[in-house]
Amino acid sequence: EHNLFTQSPVLKLFTTGPMFRHERPQKGRLRQFHQINVELMGTKAPLSDIEVIWMAWDILEQLGIKDLRLDINSLGCPACRPIYRNDLKKYLEGIFQDLCPDCQRRSKINPLRVFDCKNEACRKIMLNAPLNREYLCKECMDHLEKVLSFLKTLGIPFVINPYLVRGLDYYVMTTFEIVSPDLGAQSTVAAGGRYDGLLKALGGPDLPGVGMAIGVDRLLLLLEKDKKGPSVDLFIAALGSRAREDVMPWIKHWRRQGLTVQMSYEEKGLKAQMKQAGRAGACYVLIVGEDELDKKKMVLRDMMTSDQHEVLLDDVMSAVERLIR
Repeated sequence: EHNLFTQSPVLKLFTTGPMFRHERPQKGRLRQFHQINVELMGTKAPLSDIEVIWMAWDILEQLGIKDLRLDINSLGCPACRPIYRNDLKKYLEGIFQDLCPDCQRRSKINPLRVFDCKNEACRKIMLNAPLNREYLCKECMDHLEKVLSFLKTLGIPFVINPYLVRGLDYYVMTTFEIVSPDLGAQSTVAAGGRYDGLLKALGGPDLPGVGMAIGVDRLLLLLEKDKKGPSVDLFIAALGSRAREDVMPWIKHWRRQGLTVQMSYEEKGLKAQMKQAGRAGACYVLIVGEDELDKKKMVLRDMMTSDQHEVLLDDVMSAVERLIR
């Protein structure tokens, strides 16, 4: 739209908001759901695949999501996939009667989608199906090898999942899912892949692209299961109007450094503020009162160990940053 693709040789875009499923929602899925979408268009380089995967992985890690697993596969390209598709179709024709109704329909329209079935009987049958990786052309194999090499360099653990396919038919080459064991059957929290040729099919320029989506609803489920709210790095127990005014520049500085800093909005005694800091899940409390300002020595308390020590006024900025980082 508006020749956006002419503004830069490589486009990096994101969207976020509600989405709606046209098809019948499967168990554990909603008609309306929310996603964070990322698109990188204009290059076929394996490094672009990595940038998108890396971003998804980094976002989830920074949110504190644990026990994640990256599943990755290559779906081939228009040059090598038709040969595989034909052989898979022949295999499915031989087991057609043993497939569930959904897979019988899929086997005629898009046979690769049979791998996506959640029915246990179908999954068992598909264990003997021909695998796409055995049919990859040299270009697709080289692309996959480079992507896997970059993942190793970044230290992102991955599993090559030969049964991984995407629900939409336009994906080529790299496809991936980031899954969590805490989500049950619908375990995918982020997914994506390469979609060279999609823009042209929609009437746009012939630009290659790769993208991913993070499911916000599933992400919230994971954060709720973890039962950890956003932690507060530092709570400032300011005692008296002078102290409250003097700490404001400190709060501004620390927040710009990326620290989560809180202070009571109302004037309260030390005991009440320490309780508030505990309820907020603060890691540290900086106690600043009239006496501390006069002596130019603040008290910094570790809320986990209850240890506390004095910090000189001139050193308070760097001392807090060193301790929390």
